[in-house]
Amino acid sequence: MKKTAISLLTLFFVAFTALGQSVTITPTTDKQLTLTAAGVAVPNITGQRSNGTSAAPTALPNGAWMMSIYGRGYNGSGYSTNASSAITFGAAQDFTPTANGSNIQFYTTPLNTTSTFERMRINHNGNVGIGTNSPATTLDVNSPSSFIAKFNGVGPQTFISLHENGAYLGYLGSYSGAAEDVDFGTGGGNTTGK
Repeated sequence: MKKTAISLLTLFFVAFTALGQSVTITPTTDKQLTLTAAGVAVPNITGQRSNGTSAAPTALPNGAWMMSIYGRGYNGSGYSTNASSAITFGAAQDFTPTANGSNIQFYTTPLNTTSTFERMRINHNGNVGIGTNSPATTLDVNSPSSFIAKFNGVGPQTFISLHENGAYLGYLGSYSGAAEDVDFGTGGGNTTGK
């Protein structure tokens, strides 16, 4: 029975996709959509987009979104027109058969507004930007205030470990005790820094 239901659902999607229509699935009891596979099959959700038309597709240009996942809430009179939060998958270059550079963008909406803003991006090169859409390094944080980041550890030692090519070089951290402070150090037991 399940196989028949899945086949009918697949046929339903294919039919509407061919017509270029939107499909709405409204769960009844579980309030979720579950994809299940066995063996080597891997469940996935795929969004595909081209430029041009369905009859005459063209390559996706730089900056175009390939797929989006939106979150919209009921506001008392209807569902919000704009996404309140979103994840989008975008082209980071003009697509060719040998060039498919991409990025992932994350959006949220501030309290008491309806405007959505990009908050974080993972660029084509793996750089992560928080507060910036053009991260210049592995982690690029841009804050609108002087309070940029918070690191909170549990225990008598809280530290950030620094490594070069996999080799430990030192730390930036704090150690509990009579002279607790923040140190730069070159050894795990060096509680006063060096």
